[in-house]
Amino acid sequence: MHTTETWRRHRRGLLLTIGAALAAVALALGMGATGAYADTLFTDDFEDGNATGWTASGGSWTVATDGSRVYRQSGTSSDARSLAGTASWTDYSVQATVKPTAFNGSNRFVALLARAQSSTSYYYLALRSNNTVELKRLSGGSSTTLDSAATTVTVGTAYTLRIDVAGSSLKGYVNGTLLTEATDSQFASGRIGVATFNASANFDNVQVTSATPGAGPDRPDADPAR
Repeated sequence: MHTTETWRRHRRGLLLTIGAALAAVALALGMGATGAYADTLFTDDFEDGNATGWTASGGSWTVATDGSRVYRQSGTSSDARSLAGTASWTDYSVQATVKPTAFNGSNRFVALLARAQSSTSYYYLALRSNNTVELKRLSGGSSTTLDSAATTVTVGTAYTLRIDVAGSSLKGYVNGTLLTEATDSQFASGRIGVATFNASANFDNVQVTSATPGAGPDRPDADPAR
């Protein structure tokens, strides 16, 4: 009887120890999952029918309809840019749906911008009509190619462009695939934006998320900020 009771005590203690260990693991995993989310700094899908918060330079910008509401740049004879967000943003991911609708000439492009200082200084990911994607820096109106890769670029096709900026690390994605990356320390912070060069395009689903350790590009439970 004494042996049986001792065994029961040992068994009960073992179960309690295992339960506590499992709870600790679950808590750690839960905290890790929470830490993997990034804060949403900015979103705009233009469904409100306006482009409030955007500052355009060049081109002809309107909110139009292409299935859903989009931010449209319809001019094809010059540079065109539109900036949004906050100049103090440092490390973040910016993503947008970009659909080129016309290229006026050869080697034209549509682009997503990051760490914009002004309309002539920023990093950008450009989809070019010569079937390349380029990660570039524009400084005082002078451009430098940091990295490039081959990719198909077709008028009328929507692409998801994304730029991750963290410290001096720059990464450019097309449809979720990392195609370009570089290291550059010219700009440490800045706004986001969209642009075209002798091209027209529709822009939609712009989202900016802060870069935190282990963070992914999206946080579905975050409140959008304009």
